[in-house]
Amino acid sequence: MHKKFGIKYKIGISLGPRRILSHIDEFFRASVTSDSSKVVLDKIDKTSMILSTSISAFPWAVRTGKCWYKNFGFMLNINIAEIGSAEKFAFNKRIDGGIGAVLKLNDDFAIAFSYEYVANRRLKEWVLKKEGQVILVEGQVVKSIDLTDDNYYMDSGLNAVALKFIFNF
Repeated sequence: MHKKFGIKYKIGISLGPRRILSHIDEFFRASVTSDSSKVVLDKIDKTSMILSTSISAFPWAVRTGKCWYKNFGFMLNINIAEIGSAEKFAFNKRIDGGIGAVLKLNDDFAIAFSYEYVANRRLKEWVLKKEGQVILVEGQVVKSIDLTDDNYYMDSGLNAVALKFIFNF
């Protein structure tokens, strides 16, 4: 018989792969060639490694007796950095994170599967259609396209799934 009830919390840091679930046309970055000033689209990989913080809750962990599900729980994570993105290593400038299920392997390690929200800068449709062409703004040829320029990019939210390997403190 189970005699104790309560929730056990663990705070940790996690690392694992994340896969974006959204459309492929959202994963381009635009640049302008230096010789001909034509727009070039560079495809960005949908998969990257994510470093994040996590808090895990194990609602059945403090029960006594045999309980096969006492190592299962729930987790929340906030992503700190992305490894393998277009920038190769980038600290998050916006809050990304997710919620998921976690399995405690021992007191120090756990594995989790999470569903995440990812803030992203996406190319506007008209820029995608300008691939291989020159862009003119007020009669001047555009020499560069910056990721922070709202004339070419817009903010969007993407959905992703991730597998997290968690080290608990």
